[in-house]
Amino acid sequence: ATLQLQYCAVQLACCLFALGAGLMQDQRARALHSIMVQHQRECEHTMAATQRAVESEHRARELERMAYEESLHLRNKYVGSMSHDFGTPVAVLKMLLGLMHKRIKADEENVSGGTSVEPTGGRLRTFED
Repeated sequence: ATLQLQYCAVQLACCLFALGAGLMQDQRARALHSIMVQHQRECEHTMAATQRAVESEHRARELERMAYEESLHLRNKYVGSMSHDFGTPVAVLKMLLGLMHKRIKADEENVSGGTSVEPTGGRLRTFED
C-alpha cells in the first residue's frame, strides 16, 4: 500500500509539474502575444507617420513647383513687356532713320542733278512737308 501510495504521489507530482509547466508556457505565450501586438501597433504608427511625412514632402514640392512656375510666368511677362516697351521706340527710330536716309539721298540726287534745293531753314522736314 505504501508503494501504491508513493506511485500515486509520483503521478500526482508529475501531473502538477506538467500543469505548472503548461501554465508557465501559457503565461509566456500571452506575454509574447502582448509584445507582438504592441510591436504591431508601433509599426502601424510608424508607417502612418512615414506616410504623412511623404505626403507633406510631396505637397511641399508641389508648392515649390507652382511658385517656380508662377515666378517664371511673371518673369516672362516682364521680359515681354520690357521688349515691347523698348521695341516700339526703336521701331519708330528705325523708321525715322529710314526716312532721313531717303531724304538725304533724294537731296544729294537733286544737288548732283543740277536742280536747286530749297533750304529747309535748319530744321528737319515733317511728314507734312
